[in-house]
Amino acid sequence: MVTAVAVTTRYLDRGRTVWQYGLRADRRWAHDLLAGFGLAAGAVAIPYLIGVAIGWYEISTTFAAGHVSFWMGLLLVVIAYLGTGVWEEVFFRAVFMVNAAEGLRRWLSPKHTLVVVLAVQTVIFGVIHLEHWSVQAPHPAFVVTWILAGLVYGVLYLLSNDLALPIAAHAGGNAAGASLISATDPADSGWGVLVLVEPTSEAILLGHGGVMMFSANVLVLSFGIGWLRYTRKGPLELWDHPAFFVTEQIGESE
Repeated sequence: MVTAVAVTTRYLDRGRTVWQYGLRADRRWAHDLLAGFGLAAGAVAIPYLIGVAIGWYEISTTFAAGHVSFWMGLLLVVIAYLGTGVWEEVFFRAVFMVNAAEGLRRWLSPKHTLVVVLAVQTVIFGVIHLEHWSVQAPHPAFVVTWILAGLVYGVLYLLSNDLALPIAAHAGGNAAGASLISATDPADSGWGVLVLVEPTSEAILLGHGGVMMFSANVLVLSFGIGWLRYTRKGPLELWDHPAFFVTEQIGESE
């Protein structure tokens, strides 16, 4: 997918570079990536810990091994979800949002364009995860959880002006939910789990895609905005991602 982005920027985007999509190799990008993993892990763990404290869940075991050793499984989970995070963030947040915004700006104002693009990619992201919310979740209405995730990653992309934070938030959240603290038995997932919890009731809100995952998405957005406010100078602007204005700038210079 990264190669596809490079080809697209070379032949179709009239001067837009891979860096302007938000893929860079500098210190701030690396800091955002590492912070995103940590913030996502905390966002996943906190709702479960609160759930344990108030009696919704109970800790079943710790360091539960899957088909491989715990630490090897953890490494494989991080690698697998990092690949997924990169692929989906490059496609949904970078390629889709930027190019859709470029086309829509012929008819809409910049702010209206970004609102429409953000909303459309959010819904598509939720729908494309059909298997999760229609098969694994206890109720199809839980699609809202994945729609919210798409909104969270899209907002973080616009606010941070790069892909590091949404990639890390996406990959870190998935990895933490699979191996840090989880209600999924390693016998079913194949991965080891640091803290395995079990719901104390049959309430559907405690199932896959329910209140834990929804709360984690809200916390990821809150923590991500907090990190950006701490590390960036000046106010955060939702409307000034540089990739959206490259074509306009090129047109003015021609």
